[in-house]
Amino acid sequence: MAEPMVTFRVPPVALFPLPAALAVAGLGLLGLAAEHHSAPVGSAGFYLVFLSVAILALTFLLRVQLSPAGVRIRAMGRNRLIGWPEVRAITAERQRRGGRQVTLWTASGPVRLPLPLGRGTWTEAAFVSGYHQIGQYWLAHRAPDQQLPAG
Repeated sequence: MAEPMVTFRVPPVALFPLPAALAVAGLGLLGLAAEHHSAPVGSAGFYLVFLSVAILALTFLLRVQLSPAGVRIRAMGRNRLIGWPEVRAITAERQRRGGRQVTLWTASGPVRLPLPLGRGTWTEAAFVSGYHQIGQYWLAHRAPDQQLPAG
């Protein structure tokens, strides 16, 4: 039986607040521009509506998938696969802007995963669960001759 693929996505509750606020502001500016015949205000409103749709689309498409082949990162139209044999260690690193982020340490340098999220929209328990899930997947699929780091 094939091992199931694990997919991390942005939680639905995190998808909507910022784009919704931008869309409401943009629509408000469009309404104001229509009342006062103001092209600059209308342009700003259109820009905010467009920006909200773009943020929603990019966030909706963001994924980190675990499979026996490795970790696939899908973000902003890019698709990157990091094979399990390339991974030397997995850590949870603090970010400068708060929260934590899972980092894969490879021979070519660190790879920071955009998900699971370690702040705001996810609870600490959900982050820790995702972090451990990634670690367990790595332990099960790393190269047979690969040793765990000392320490």
